[in-house]
Amino acid sequence: MNATRPGLVHTAGQDQRYALMKANVDGLKPLQVGIAVCDHQGQQVAWEFNLRDVCRLADAHDDKALDYLAERGLDLDTLCNHSVDAYMLGALSWITYAGAYHVTYLLNIVTGGALLPHDVVGFIGAMQYYLGQQVYDVATMAAGCPGMPVGLDRIAANLRIHPPWGSPRFAGAAGVRVLLAFRILKDGQFGGNVERFRGLLQGLQH
Repeated sequence: MNATRPGLVHTAGQDQRYALMKANVDGLKPLQVGIAVCDHQGQQVAWEFNLRDVCRLADAHDDKALDYLAERGLDLDTLCNHSVDAYMLGALSWITYAGAYHVTYLLNIVTGGALLPHDVVGFIGAMQYYLGQQVYDVATMAAGCPGMPVGLDRIAANLRIHPPWGSPRFAGAAGVRVLLAFRILKDGQFGGNVERFRGLLQGLQH
């Protein structure tokens, strides 16, 4: 994991390292977050999130650091207009479709292959502990829409969502369609209020 920052504006001796780090982190906003993972064979994959919270005119920064980053291709104006809010990385929502098995496999992954809890109550507790409260199932949401067809392909067609690049049978492409469907249903059908669907997984509680 790596975070790109706009330089340092506080410096001092070694005995004040934590205080300095705290002062810099409290006073500055990150520009990027990069996350890389690999398996035991060295196969690697990485994601980079560009963050749009930094304004050169309004926020503390080190001019030399920003100039250095600009020389390496980082365009602060582009970040401001075509990036995500940093708080989103700390307030993730998990969106799935007919998600009982999807979420249980995700729990299996994040717990290092630990056996699932013995009952539904234990499972829901584990889901909330590891994934938080914001877990939504588009199948459950669609069931609350009169006239909405069943099945991700039919729901996507009804909402005029075109398959992304690549096969819609693959997990990533299907995930994009699920996310788009969630956003359309949330804003178009439920006026932004989907709290009643939180944590309800098709095939388990519904």
